Amino acid sequence: MRAVLLGPRAANRKTPMSTIFLVLFVISLVVVVLSLFAGIFIMARPGEANRRRSNLMMRARIGSQLGVVIFLLLYMATK
Repeated sequence: MRAVLLGPRAANRKTPMSTIFLVLFVISLVVVVLSLFAGIFIMARPGEANRRRSNLMMRARIGSQLGVVIFLLLYMATK
């Protein structure tokens, strides 16, 4: 509908919000990968304290994965 009203070039334009959501998506994706590797390295070491830290890193990774999905949906909605 937007392309019909504003011409064929209007459908290809990105809004500033979609660019912001794309940047936030990429940043949160990097956070997921970093927390995944940090959790794996922490889990590889023995000890009760490392087990608790590993659980904390897993929770952080799940939260950042939720952020990835939200930013991806917001990017797709504003594109």
